[in-house]
Amino acid sequence: MHNSNTEKLNNLSENFRIISSFSGIMFYEYDLILKKYTLLENTKTVLGYTDCELFKAVEGSDNNDIIVFLMHQEDKVFLKEKNEEFSKTGEVKFELRLKCSDGNYHWFFVNKKCIKDDNGNNTAILGCIMSTDIFYKEREKLRQRISLEPMTGLINKTSALKIISDIMSKNCDLTHALIFFDMDNFKKANDTLGHSMGDRIIKYIADTLKEVFDENTILSRFGGDEFMAFLPCISSKSNVVKKVRSFNEIIKECAMLKNTDVKISMSIGIAFSKDGITSKELLDMADKATYSAKEKGKATYCIYGDEKLSVTESSAVIGMADRNEFLRIVDEKTAKEKSHNSCLVAIDIEHFKLFNRLYGRNKGDLFLTNLSDYILEFERKYDAVAGYFGADNFALFMPNNPTYIQELEEGCKKVALGISSSVGFLPVFGIYKMQDESVSAMAMYDFATIALGFVRGNYITRSIVYKPSMTGNIEKELDLLTELESALKKEEIALYLQPKVNLHTKKIVGAEVLSRWIHPQKGIIPPLDYIPILEKNGFISNFDKHVWEKTCKTLRQLKDREIKMVPVSVNVSRVDMLSMDVAQYLKDLTDKYNIDTNAIRVEITESAYGSNVEAIQKTILKLKEYGFCIFMDDFGSGYSSLNNLKSLYLDGLKIDMKFLEIDRMEEEKGLRILESVVKMAHSINLPVIVEGIETKKQEEYLHSLNCLFGQGFYYYRPIPLNEFIEIIKDKNNIDEEGIIARWQRKLNKE
Repeated sequence: MHNSNTEKLNNLSENFRIISSFSGIMFYEYDLILKKYTLLENTKTVLGYTDCELFKAVEGSDNNDIIVFLMHQEDKVFLKEKNEEFSKTGEVKFELRLKCSDGNYHWFFVNKKCIKDDNGNNTAILGCIMSTDIFYKEREKLRQRISLEPMTGLINKTSALKIISDIMSKNCDLTHALIFFDMDNFKKANDTLGHSMGDRIIKYIADTLKEVFDENTILSRFGGDEFMAFLPCISSKSNVVKKVRSFNEIIKECAMLKNTDVKISMSIGIAFSKDGITSKELLDMADKATYSAKEKGKATYCIYGDEKLSVTESSAVIGMADRNEFLRIVDEKTAKEKSHNSCLVAIDIEHFKLFNRLYGRNKGDLFLTNLSDYILEFERKYDAVAGYFGADNFALFMPNNPTYIQELEEGCKKVALGISSSVGFLPVFGIYKMQDESVSAMAMYDFATIALGFVRGNYITRSIVYKPSMTGNIEKELDLLTELESALKKEEIALYLQPKVNLHTKKIVGAEVLSRWIHPQKGIIPPLDYIPILEKNGFISNFDKHVWEKTCKTLRQLKDREIKMVPVSVNVSRVDMLSMDVAQYLKDLTDKYNIDTNAIRVEITESAYGSNVEAIQKTILKLKEYGFCIFMDDFGSGYSSLNNLKSLYLDGLKIDMKFLEIDRMEEEKGLRILESVVKMAHSINLPVIVEGIETKKQEEYLHSLNCLFGQGFYYYRPIPLNEFIEIIKDKNNIDEEGIIARWQRKLNKE
């Protein structure tokens, strides 16, 4: 095992020798087993000693640690603290003074890291020593040239711009952050409380900036109520935004304004540099981001994006660790703590793309920001690790405590309902309970997202724990989806039609278009085997579009063959209504195939009406303008109210006998429900089509309720197109008036 580790060290050493030869950095190794130092070739350049001189000095001392032997006596005060940190984490970074060959002490940056063998045991220490003398001298020169703004003690605008330009020109390949702060309503504060209080507020802002940002940040007052912070050579964008959020939280609690009607806040613009960008360009970006923050409603921040100025999905929550950072932190945490009492929770906002389409991108950004704020608050409360994976995907590595998970679920639900009252956009949670620290963070997240797939669309249970059996189910679903995509291209999806009949004459008044998958090996696959999977995985709209187009194409072909067809109805789901302009899409299809819109009935599932009644109403009106007839499908599933029915301009309702479960409930109770629904529809002049009729007894009862139209196995099962055509060729099988005309004639008689 030691030989294996030695080989790793030798490989690392060769790489570091190459780096060392081109830089002012000294690398060293200390073998914990052999108690032996190895110094790389740059020792002479960095410390002024040759290897022999340094080894001789160290070996003749009471301490064989190079750092301890050379460090300044005053710097040894904090060494114990750093050693404790090193023993806990296996890595430590600090600055100190080391004695060089000239006899003087110079400032150096030290980084030490433990090397472990395959069993996790420490076998060696790898360290680097880099001189920071030049950095400190340059910084001191800059400080001497700086002119400070008298009221705040911050750097004035001219000096700040010079410093930023110098830093960016020398470090053009690194990432820097520039933040503009513009106070909201400062004029009101001056006018209401006086200029003396205004000056105190300015000083308070400056002091808060000094409190939040470290000494390496260039802080400046740009004049009036504008401030700037420049963070050079940043390693994490999320840390920058965390500081901005922290600053905003402190500003909101300004004690000197508690007994006044004046509230101060800041509109903040953040810009991150890219390769080759100039300081002037970075300033312009931050300025535009600040203006965008003002337009959003003040008291917020915006980040200048790569392509356009807006709070994008990622920038809305950039204060959180990104995917790579989250995975790295979790891997380190699990390796150190070796605790099985943790879990990784994957969080996803259901139908978020539809939310953006329905409510607009700005509200979508607000949703993401509010949710990320809550998750960050939860992270701090329970010492968790929060991450943002892009789009509407979040993750939390947290204690595996059912109470905490329930609190997380309820808190996220509260945030979602504060944005939209629709339960269709509530977050869902997939949970992976940690069992073995050897499982990587990426694998844990993958397992948690697999679990998510089993809870989407379930509005009773919104969270689920991963089980190994889920992986097999996911693979089966993916295989089926892949096959189905191929089936669409190969025209394996066949149209089946189920006739609708006049209950009194049993003549056909129309037909509902259904689908069957004609698999070359498996034969006919019923819809229940693939439609739910399409709905669950978000592909139902593409499938529906295929069926709609195939329907229009078939109607065109029948018309060309001079076969008179009854009106056919196509199904439209909630997802269809939210993801596209259904009215325009169907109209474009009828135009493409040159068929009458009156030849198609549109059956919109009732669940769609619960999403956004106003938007659905606009779609229905547009459909009716184009000449389509509209029916509400599956009426009675609980989304609609009588008021909605009165305002939606429907042409009829469809009620499913199976939904009412008349034969399985107390018969009297079930029949009364059906009777009430039918009477209610008739009272507002809507015809009712009862589907799922399977017995003579059900038919007779529907006659007693004056129901005119029905559909079910008692009359016809779904049948292939060719069989349907043969039936309707006999005019004695058709009620040529159809549903709408016959219902209207009935109303006129009454």
